[in-house]
Amino acid sequence: MTEKTSLVMFKTQLNTLNHFSDLMKKKFIELGYEIFDFDCDKPMDELGRLYAYMQERKVLAMIGFNSNFYSLKTPSGVNVWETLGIYCINILVDHPYWYHNILLETPATGVILTVDRDHMKYVTDYYENVPTVGFLPHGGTSLSDKVKPVKDRETDLLYVGCYFGESYTEPDLTEYGPVAKKVCESAIRELIERPEQTIPEVLKAELLKENVVMTKEEFRLFMAKCVYIERVVGSHFREKIIKAFADAGINITIYGRNWEKCGIDKYKNVEFKGFVSPEKVIELMNDSKMVLNSMPWFKDGSHERIYNSMLNGAVPVTETSRYLEETIPEGLAVMFGLSDGEISEGVRRVKELLKDPAGLQEMSDGCREFALKGETWEHRAEEIHRDLLMQLI
Repeated sequence: MTEKTSLVMFKTQLNTLNHFSDLMKKKFIELGYEIFDFDCDKPMDELGRLYAYMQERKVLAMIGFNSNFYSLKTPSGVNVWETLGIYCINILVDHPYWYHNILLETPATGVILTVDRDHMKYVTDYYENVPTVGFLPHGGTSLSDKVKPVKDRETDLLYVGCYFGESYTEPDLTEYGPVAKKVCESAIRELIERPEQTIPEVLKAELLKENVVMTKEEFRLFMAKCVYIERVVGSHFREKIIKAFADAGINITIYGRNWEKCGIDKYKNVEFKGFVSPEKVIELMNDSKMVLNSMPWFKDGSHERIYNSMLNGAVPVTETSRYLEETIPEGLAVMFGLSDGEISEGVRRVKELLKDPAGLQEMSDGCREFALKGETWEHRAEEIHRDLLMQLI
């Protein structure tokens, strides 16, 4: 690698994304890169500092999560990173329809990585201006070299996540006429009835039922206006999952906001805690026997909660996806679909395991061994180095 080759890594106000970035940064340094930390709160100051930094070093690429700083332009309207010749690797850890404007502004040196293979296809299909699109699964992190035995852990089942409920804003769709609201309401009903589907595919089908045909450009804009649908159906199933485990008498500890809004506070076996930092979540997992995970409507992707739990000795209990079924060896997780029967089977399996400390310990050991081999954010940094950065040097 060229001597003093550097990477720019963004620092934002979102602690979770900064945590991911910091973990990858350590590996990049091990691989021989120097790191320039770019503070997104003061971009103009940082650009001046970066320009001075570049007088003595080669900056190969900048890497960030859900970043809107790739559209930064000079006063003349030219993309800053194109002008500087810096590759821009933007890792989207949510569905791309949340980032419509960012995707439209992707520079000629831009790379979009997604944590779900459906998301990768969505960008490829609807944003032909994006030069390079790829798939990068979530990673996890381990608190220490040693983890507590399952028998010494205080929490039976940990859940970390917020309940959105009614805390979303329906978009103004008047420009589409009354059919738009009908389409969205039908899509929500269809997704709740058949939750294995993605939101874009259901919306397209509902539009066709109403004889509405959109161009790619029109549909991606419509999709960007309808992101609230994810909040509606996601909250529906989060509540359903938590209540199913609570109804079974399983002790659940929840960290997150707004759960009192759906009546779960009536359960004596459910303990509510406040909002915590990403670092604290890792500590909590290291004292939990099992970790419950609901997916943010990812049907062919991953989530860091799964790998974090594995790496810290907690057995993941997770809503499934095609990617997870392909990659997690049988017996290393309790995975379930969103039908009543599949959720019930997940609940049954968890109750069974909580009564079998030896079996649960065996799963815990297998989970950690599996995740340490290839599911950390350090591994994701190595993948970016191997598959992208080495091709640019």
